Amino acid sequence: MQKVNELLYSESDDGGVKMVGICGEDGTGKTTVACGVYYSNAAGNRFDYFCFLDKVGECLRNHGFIGLIGMLLSGMIGDSNNNSDIMKFGNTNKGMSILKRKFLKEEKKLCLVLEDIYDEKQLQDIVRLTNCFSSNSKVF
Repeated sequence: MQKVNELLYSESDDGGVKMVGICGEDGTGKTTVACGVYYSNAAGNRFDYFCFLDKVGECLRNHGFIGLIGMLLSGMIGDSNNNSDIMKFGNTNKGMSILKRKFLKEEKKLCLVLEDIYDEKQLQDIVRLTNCFSSNSKVF
């Protein structure tokens, strides 16, 4: 976990959002590491917001990119039933606008931990989502 935190806190070349990922077979401890990273960072004051999202791949398969936006917004307000109103903001552009207003305009740093991502398309969606985050936000 210490090595992962070192990677997260190393400076990005462009001062933008830093992303670190781990991959491996089931049962190798990825979730344990992800939880450790989340809780070790939530205890500090480096970030304005912390969010741990589970079953991200399933959400993307079932609801698409708009579902991921809804999942993040629900996670930010502490809605445990994050799939119930997942598309209430209507479209992707509106959802992205809400995220940009929350993080970019207010310059709020986010520590976002995502679980269960399965393929390259899902990673591309996550990279697309980082366009809404302020510099020095971290995605794991």
